[in-house]
Amino acid sequence: MLLCLLALLPALAAPAALARQAVAEAEVVVAESATAAFPDGIDFSVEASSPDGIAEAELLWRPALEETLTLGLPEVVPGPTVDLDHRVELRAGALPPGLDVHYRWRFTDADGAVLETPERTVLWADDRFDWRPLGDCLVTVYAYSGDDEFQADVLASAEATIERLNRRFGAELTDGVRIWVYDSGDDLTGALAPNSEPWIAGAAYPWFGLIQAVLPTGDRDELARVIPHEISHLVLYQATRNPFNGPPAWLDEGLATLAQGTGQAALWERVADAAEAGELDRLRSLNGQFPYDPDGALLAYAESLSVVRYIVDTYGETGLSKLIAVFAEGVSYDEAVERALGISLDELDEAWRAAAPAQAERELAALGGTTGRGGLGEFEGFLLASGSLVMGVVALVALVAGARAFGRARRLRPEPEGWGDGSVLDSRPMSDPVQEQRA
Repeated sequence: MLLCLLALLPALAAPAALARQAVAEAEVVVAESATAAFPDGIDFSVEASSPDGIAEAELLWRPALEETLTLGLPEVVPGPTVDLDHRVELRAGALPPGLDVHYRWRFTDADGAVLETPERTVLWADDRFDWRPLGDCLVTVYAYSGDDEFQADVLASAEATIERLNRRFGAELTDGVRIWVYDSGDDLTGALAPNSEPWIAGAAYPWFGLIQAVLPTGDRDELARVIPHEISHLVLYQATRNPFNGPPAWLDEGLATLAQGTGQAALWERVADAAEAGELDRLRSLNGQFPYDPDGALLAYAESLSVVRYIVDTYGETGLSKLIAVFAEGVSYDEAVERALGISLDELDEAWRAAAPAQAERELAALGGTTGRGGLGEFEGFLLASGSLVMGVVALVALVAGARAFGRARRLRPEPEGWGDGSVLDSRPMSDPVQEQRA
C-alpha cells in the first residue's frame, strides 16, 4: 500500500523529464517525454537513433483500463536519427481528465525490423488546481479545496460501500477507482467537453473507474447520496464486465439506489401511487433505457429500487449475489433470472407487482411517513445521485422542476438492517456521459 501511495505523487508533479533508454533488442537509443497540456491534449516527443536508420515511427496509446490501442502517426523523415513531436488532441472531450494514459513508441528500421519501447504512463488531469490525493490502490480521492476531514469522509464512504457490496452480494471491485471532487459547478465546467450544458455538476465513467463530482466541503447529505450510488455503479460494472451483455437497468439502478443513504421517500411514494393506480411498468420495459419525461423517469428508478428490494427480501442476499454472478457470464436477462432465482423473468415481474403495494407502504412507514404524494419535490434529492439518467431527462427536469441530477456515462430508504454499522456516511456504458444538473 505504501508503494501505491508513493506512486500517486509523481503523477501530480510537473511534466516528466526526458526518459533516456536503450531498446535492448536493437541498436535504437530513445529519449522520450509526454506532457499533459490540459485542456488541449497530450504532447508526446521522442528522439530516436539507430545505425540501421529509422524509416517509420508510431505512437500507441490507451487510457487506463482499456485494452484497445489508438495509433498516432507522426510525420517521419527517414534517417539514422529522428526527432518527433506528436499531439493527441483531447479538447473535444475524447477523454475525461483524471485518467492515466499508457503509451509506447514503435519504430521500423530500414530493414523492416519492428522495435517497441516499454510502456510508460502520463496522467491526463485538470491541472488548473493543486490536487491532493488521499487513498490507496483501491480508491483515491482527489480534492483541492476544503478540509482534510471532508476528503477523508468521501474516501471512507467509498471504501465502506465497496466493502458492503462485496460482503453482502459478492460484487467485487477489481480495478481502482478515482474520485475527483470539485468544489463548485463552475470549477467543473472547465473539465467538461466544449459546449457542455451549463447546469452539469458531475459525471461518472464506469469503464474508466472514474467519478467527477461537485461536493461542496461539509455537505454530507450530498456525499451520502452521490458517493454510495456512483460507487455501486462502478462496482456492478466491474463485477459483471464481459463482452456480451450487462445487467439490466433495473438491477443497476436498483442496487445503486439501495446503496444510497438518503433520499428514498419520493421513490417509495411513487411506487405506492403507481401500484394503487395499477400503473406499475412491466419489468421488461425496465431492462433498457428509462423514459425521458421526469415522472416516467422517477417511476422507473422507484420501480428499480422496489424490484431489487423485493429480490433481497424474497430470495435473500444470496439470491441477489447469484443474479450478479450470472450476469458476469454475459447471458440474456431471461436466462440470468431463471438460473439465479429459479423463476422466469415474467414470473418475477408478476410476483414483484403483487407485492409492491404492501412493500411500498411498509417502507414508507419505516421512513416515518410520506413527504406529500405525487409531487416532484424530492425528485431533486433523488436525481442528484441518479447514475443513468439520459441528457433529455435531465434537461427536461431542469426546465420543469429545477431538479439536480447526477448522471453517469454508461452506465432510498435508510440502510437496510445489516447494511452498515452507521459509522460511515452513508454501467452499462453509453457512448456519452450523462451529467448532473446544478441547482
